[in-house]
Amino acid sequence: MSARPETLSIWIGGYFGPSYEIKTSGDHLCYSVSGGEYSPPEQETIIPTDKQWRSFARTLDDLGVWAWAAVCENPGICDGTQWHIRIDWGSRSVNCRGDNNYPGAKGRPSGEPGETREFRRLLRAVQRLIGGRPFQ
Repeated sequence: MSARPETLSIWIGGYFGPSYEIKTSGDHLCYSVSGGEYSPPEQETIIPTDKQWRSFARTLDDLGVWAWAAVCENPGICDGTQWHIRIDWGSRSVNCRGDNNYPGAKGRPSGEPGETREFRRLLRAVQRLIGGRPFQ
């Protein structure tokens, strides 16, 4: 696997609460936070170290994100949290999204509105990649 992904775009949030996004832009990441209700995002440029990228890649592999279900939805809940992940890294890629449902064991949708252990672990890995900034 190459040292950095070709594409990385991860977003989580909802209309009423904060939303967070990171995405690649050249050799750095653009980190955005929006307060909700269509407020304009605050943006920051972040350049992760090689060590941070390696740790992030290991976590992605450990979680098996490359095999996560493409869609995790919970149609019984109208408001809540949505998320989207797109990563192209060497020969591996994932493009998945969810709406009040998260990947659990083996990347299958949990069927529950609460974040799974696997998804929380991904969020913590993102936080480490962006130097401890909020991403929830």
